Amino acid sequence: MTYPIKWDLESIFKGGSNSQEFTEFLRETDNQMNHVIKRSGENTIEELVGAIETISPRLRQTGAFVSCLTAQDVKDKQALLLAEKVQEQQVKAQKLQLLLEEKVGDLNDEEFKQLLKVESVKPSAFMVEKTRKRSKDKMSSEKEELATKLAKDGYHAWGSVYNEAVGRMEIPFEEDGETKNLSAGQLHNRLGSTDRSVRERAFAASLAAWEEQSPLFTQTLNRLSGFRLKLYEEREWDNVLKEPLELNLMTEETLTTMWDTIIKNKPELYAYMDKKLNYSELIN
Repeated sequence: MTYPIKWDLESIFKGGSNSQEFTEFLRETDNQMNHVIKRSGENTIEELVGAIETISPRLRQTGAFVSCLTAQDVKDKQALLLAEKVQEQQVKAQKLQLLLEEKVGDLNDEEFKQLLKVESVKPSAFMVEKTRKRSKDKMSSEKEELATKLAKDGYHAWGSVYNEAVGRMEIPFEEDGETKNLSAGQLHNRLGSTDRSVRERAFAASLAAWEEQSPLFTQTLNRLSGFRLKLYEEREWDNVLKEPLELNLMTEETLTTMWDTIIKNKPELYAYMDKKLNYSELIN
């Protein structure tokens, strides 16, 4: 059986990065968000919950679609423009979350308990409870909205920088008696070759190519860390693990237990890797 080199994205939105269907889908999503945001002071909690539950799947779909477009062709300029548009919508969607955080954060415990009994809210109870908890740990709504807007071109722009840098990479690799310039993705495929010598050469070429990009990526990641730590400081968070733990619905105790278990079992893993290395040397 043979598989196509590219995904069949036509089954999702016809036309690829020039899809009129996708453009219309983006426009509809924008209209839905704008309608809610314009009524920010009039929306009930139930209306905000309904809007978020409707819009969130649309954002996940558009995000996945443009990720596929840019992955299958890192030089597709139109796909990169669409990725920017999707990112703008994701930032705008944060405004809906902030509106909901403000409203549920203003409720007392009894009012919140009654809210969770409302039929239209019951299916979203988990999301609403998380939102209320999050509202207690944030800055004022005005500051949070500003931070969200600034994050688009500061924090979240990393993905665009990365894709642009990777798209420009041409990595020399000797194959079939000639030197070819491969993309990062094409070279990555060689890492799965059944020929160990090909895998070794591909790994060495990949390592050299990424080391060449390391100054840019190092500076970028350091700046992103600085942005994140400054934001935590303004929120008065003293634990850098607070946000990642909450995003993964995990306690610090669980994380510590996981790592302690890994450290405790490292000797068994090392023994397994040694055996695997010995076996690999025998068959090669």
